[in-house]
Amino acid sequence: EDVEEFARLVIEEAEAVLAKTPDMLPVLKQAGVVDSGGQGLIQVIKGCIEGLKGKVVDIDAAVTPSVSGNRAAKTATGTGSTQAADIRFGYCTEFIIMLDKEFNEKTETEFKAFLSSIGDSIVCVALDDIVKVHVHTNHPGQAFEKALEYGQLTKMKVDNMREEHNQKVVEQAEVQAAVASEAQKKNG
Repeated sequence: EDVEEFARLVIEEAEAVLAKTPDMLPVLKQAGVVDSGGQGLIQVIKGCIEGLKGKVVDIDAAVTPSVSGNRAAKTATGTGSTQAADIRFGYCTEFIIMLDKEFNEKTETEFKAFLSSIGDSIVCVALDDIVKVHVHTNHPGQAFEKALEYGQLTKMKVDNMREEHNQKVVEQAEVQAAVASEAQKKNG
């Protein structure tokens, strides 16, 4: 009945789960970060709640991520590190299969096992006559080839995560330099 209390509990639970994400994905634990997508989702939810309360949110303001009780958390996109990411599977590969043949539970299990053999971060959702697929892999072509056994492909997308990481590191360094410059102007 109390929307604000409900929202507070949702955010509290989301932050508790976010704090556990390094234990859910070894690459996050190794990098010492939480899931950046999860952190972003929490920020979006917080912004929505503030908007519902009628508060004006300055979108240009810097946001310091926090997890459970105001302790700062590094995110995968905001670590401040200029070192190359240790990304095991370099390509985020997404596509939709428009099924030409049956895609039952057994077929889905076999397809997911194949994807697991070439990558990780697998999402495979079948709905009626389509299957939405997401996988991090070093061999996007192999994922496409296997998927073609089940039907035609559409909405094919491959992103080089190492390149994206490098770009984000450069952008973060530029932001840090700008913040340091502003602080120096104020102090000196």
